[in-house]
Amino acid sequence: DHFVVLRIQPKKFDFSVHMASAEGTARSLRGWAETFGLEAGINSSMYLPDNSTSTGLLRNPEHVNNARAGSRLGAFFVAGPKTKSLPGADILERGARNLDKTLNRYGHVAQNYRLISGAGSILWPEGGAASSIAVVGKDKKGRILFILSQERLAAHTMARYLLRFPLEL
Repeated sequence: DHFVVLRIQPKKFDFSVHMASAEGTARSLRGWAETFGLEAGINSSMYLPDNSTSTGLLRNPEHVNNARAGSRLGAFFVAGPKTKSLPGADILERGARNLDKTLNRYGHVAQNYRLISGAGSILWPEGGAASSIAVVGKDKKGRILFILSQERLAAHTMARYLLRFPLEL
């Protein structure tokens, strides 16, 4: 199996969330990177059948794609802190203490499914359809990881691989 892993130190890079609903047009990942001068990119969400509305909370400082947190989605990627005391980017678990208050302290928020709990347990059931999977994670040093499976895998299988790799998630 082949994976691409990019570790990003939030102190050295700014993160941003871009959306077709804000820009008026969809783009390929390369197109988003070229248009906005991004050094790297990853899909920020899964979408409803309209291919534009996120399945969970998705916003940046200028635009709200979906203001509702999805009840089945357990993780929030946040970036663009409003105070310097917060990390430049983080991953928050649903159910975290003061979650709403913390989410409001960041300009960029993208909610999605959680494969692995903060305690290291696989949260996704076995089986399911295989697909190419893009994952955002955080290691024990606070670095953000963009991870892509180049092979089609079930989500539970992807989670097992991630726990075996020396990523210190």
